[in-house]
Amino acid sequence: MDKIKQLSLSQLGLYNPQRLSDEIVEDLFVVRKKYFQLLMDKINKEKANSIPQHHLFIGQRGMGKSTLLKRIEVELRKKESKFIPLLFPEEQYNLSNLSEFWLNSLDAMADALELVKGKEDVKLIDSKVKELQKIKDEDALAKQAFQFLIEMSKKINKRPVLLIDNMSFIFDRLNKSEQHTLRAWLMQNNAPILIGASAVDIEDTFNYGAPFYDAFQISYLNKLSFDELLEILNNLAKLTNAQELLANIHEEIGRLKTIHQLTGGNPRTAVMLFKIIVKGFSKEINDDLEALLDEITPLYKARFEELPTQLQIIVDAIALHWDPINLEQLRIETKLENGQLSPQLKRLAELGWIEKLDAYKAKGSAYQISERFFNIWFLMRRSSRRQKKELYCLSKFLETFYGDDLHEVAINSLSVKSKNINQITYKLALAEVVTDKNLKKQLTDLCHNELKEEAKINPDIYEKFGLLNNDKSEYLKLEKKYLSQLKKNKQDSNVWFKLGYLYQSHFVKDKEAEEAYLMAIQLNQEDSGSWNNLGNLYWHNLKDSKKSQEAYLKAIEIDEKYSLPWTNLGSLYMDYLKDYKKSEEAYLKAIEIDENDSYPWNGLGNLYRNHLHEYKKSEEAYLKAIEISKDYSYLWNNLGNLYQDYLSEYAKSEEAYLKSIVIDSKNYIAKYNLVFLYRDKMNKLQDAENIYKELKEEKGFEDSYWLNKTLFELYKKNQGVADEYLINALKRIDDKLPNNTQDDWWRFGGVVTKLGYGNWFLNILEKNEFNTILAPYYVAIKAITEKDGEGFLNSKAVEIREPARKIMEIMKKY
Repeated sequence: MDKIKQLSLSQLGLYNPQRLSDEIVEDLFVVRKKYFQLLMDKINKEKANSIPQHHLFIGQRGMGKSTLLKRIEVELRKKESKFIPLLFPEEQYNLSNLSEFWLNSLDAMADALELVKGKEDVKLIDSKVKELQKIKDEDALAKQAFQFLIEMSKKINKRPVLLIDNMSFIFDRLNKSEQHTLRAWLMQNNAPILIGASAVDIEDTFNYGAPFYDAFQISYLNKLSFDELLEILNNLAKLTNAQELLANIHEEIGRLKTIHQLTGGNPRTAVMLFKIIVKGFSKEINDDLEALLDEITPLYKARFEELPTQLQIIVDAIALHWDPINLEQLRIETKLENGQLSPQLKRLAELGWIEKLDAYKAKGSAYQISERFFNIWFLMRRSSRRQKKELYCLSKFLETFYGDDLHEVAINSLSVKSKNINQITYKLALAEVVTDKNLKKQLTDLCHNELKEEAKINPDIYEKFGLLNNDKSEYLKLEKKYLSQLKKNKQDSNVWFKLGYLYQSHFVKDKEAEEAYLMAIQLNQEDSGSWNNLGNLYWHNLKDSKKSQEAYLKAIEIDEKYSLPWTNLGSLYMDYLKDYKKSEEAYLKAIEIDENDSYPWNGLGNLYRNHLHEYKKSEEAYLKAIEISKDYSYLWNNLGNLYQDYLSEYAKSEEAYLKSIVIDSKNYIAKYNLVFLYRDKMNKLQDAENIYKELKEEKGFEDSYWLNKTLFELYKKNQGVADEYLINALKRIDDKLPNNTQDDWWRFGGVVTKLGYGNWFLNILEKNEFNTILAPYYVAIKAITEKDGEGFLNSKAVEIREPARKIMEIMKKY
């Protein structure tokens, strides 16, 4: 078996990548690749006798600094390299002066040579080190140790690359005179190249006049993007031979985005998260968060307890405050005077525990914990019941806020009339996997209505595709029939196809559906339809985007004039893989094959509107889709949203919504959009009320109903009645904003603040504890009402600040 598939969970190093083998280090290294390659290119471009360019990268704890240094060591140790990597321990506790630094360098060289069987050279270094240690004069010892390192590098014909973790520790231990000497030696021709890492900015590298001013090319390791987190999780699943987990990973996108936000985009935490995923996601996100906290407790507890007592008191106060805390607040919490606090805060910043921000409505700086997941851990292990509740509420809010991309895909699918049975198949597959019951019903009803139309032309369509009615017994009979037919003739590829479709659309038998489609393909190599359906199955049911992409491409390879897999590929690229250029290419290819299919035109309209922000192109695409399927209500609704929210062409928006409603008088989404347009954009309050009277408290949209009712009263300045209606809306959402009505809450917040009722709204949220339950939403509204909105946002914990800023930007559009 391949070594990659033998990697066990116990081999996934969390704290010490130096214990991992070279092969595992290479296999695990999937992020920071661009920066790694940049460093390697710069190192390799150093000429034999050059004055070296030194590098320093800065990143918080857990951001992958040690792993990056280890990866560089592995690469430089390869036979063709002209360098020898000298990797130092993270903490060089014996270091007290410059001579110890160079003696440690010689030890690191001996270690490196021992790995490549350089026994004689190792003996030579050990012997020389013993001799050097007899020198009493530290300056002379440092000089001779450095000179011997240079001699050894010439002997082995490899230039040393010093790989030093925790560079700030080195600068702390060396006095200014030694730092000047070290810089002078490192700036000589053919000197060792220094690659350093630090958890904090080092003043000695950027303060003018400091020994190492401008000596390093400095870079920063920022938090992982969500895509990079997914890349790590996918890679770990493959390396541990646990590809079946890929479905779980992609099924819980909202949950993973929440954990990504709360953990601060930390690579180390990503590995811990993978171990949690292996055990299976819990029903509640907070249980997964607790499991993650348990996993990291030994590390955080030990690190905190290593701090001196006074530093523990200060960290305790900052962590429990959660939001950035200013000096006056900190003085009150710790009962320490400013003269005591200042040097200790400086020390904590140097150690990477805290970072400074501008204080909000206070003099001086504010302070927050640098490693955000440590702050979360501390709150959960040390805080009051109230603070724990705040954190739990935040996790549930974020899970909904970051949501499930499938919901948007399903909504978009309502917008297009199916042109053929394959498109109906696609929608039914979506209906099986969306979690929103109301949306599931809409999709299912839509498909059955479309099938009725199809049956007028092709009466056998129901039996042929196993689409009978909602009576489960009928599907069981059909399954029995297909299995009986296959018992008589296993070579009938068409029956295998129909069985696969039956399992995909009406049973929770995804693996059986896959096997049936693959059997159909095995029997008929030219079966592009099975490949296309397999692509849908892999995407929507099995959550394997790579296999889905491969299946669609195989369908295209078999039949290059088959437009549907191109359309599906466009949707996959847009809604799941976030590759918008490829999505555009796929949609355009589908249109080239069949320009009279409204489905890719609508997809292209969504792509241009929501992702590429090319609104005129979006308009052209929607209009073309409507030209093809002019009696399709949701297409007109999409066009209306474009005109209202992006182009501010309100008369055109009104016309589009009205056409949508004429086609389908039950399209309450279009009606709600028209209500917002009339009331909040066109100042047609009476027209808005007339449309609103047609609406009822529809299941799944109860909160939207009461939000609109509230706004009507606010326009009439009936604040007391509005109070009651808003509380009704809040009662309908429990402890999170529903996926399908989030945009109504953003719009409500935007309109309320513009009407001057922002503080009224905040007051109701506070009285009903929704300032905690919907914390980022509350903070976003509060920021809009504040004179210095950005300053207010920066006074809040990062975990709340970042989603609040996104929500605020959305609300400002309204």
